[in-house]
Amino acid sequence: MSVFAAIMSRIFSASGGMAAHEEVAEHAGRTVGASPPAVSPPETPPGPAQPTPQPAAQPIDVEAVLDDLAREKGADGTWRHSAAGLLRLLDLDSGAAARAELARELGVQGADEAALHRAVMLKLAEHGAHVPEQAG
Repeated sequence: MSVFAAIMSRIFSASGGMAAHEEVAEHAGRTVGASPPAVSPPETPPGPAQPTPQPAAQPIDVEAVLDDLAREKGADGTWRHSAAGLLRLLDLDSGAAARAELARELGVQGADEAALHRAVMLKLAEHGAHVPEQAG
């Protein structure tokens, strides 16, 4: 699993259990659970397609999830500005090699922690998460 997929998995899972985990797995390009359900033919001929109302998915509030994790662990707020702090909070490898791999995945050049952190937050937002506003 990529470093970014691991970040998504930890955040989305912490916010909503298995449903969130399945969404993360979809974004990460893998499947969760057993084989797909069998499809049986319809009993009546299909008519005009009726739209099925879908509940609006609530975006994951990354700030709230990470603040809760930080409170539970007695951690400081370094996750707010540091990719290494974010990785540590999520119990992921925060070493130089892991951060370099994350930078490669997200297309971040150099070893700028702030740029890498911004890229992670932007990518989370692309996947439907509500991320904290970046400090000027």
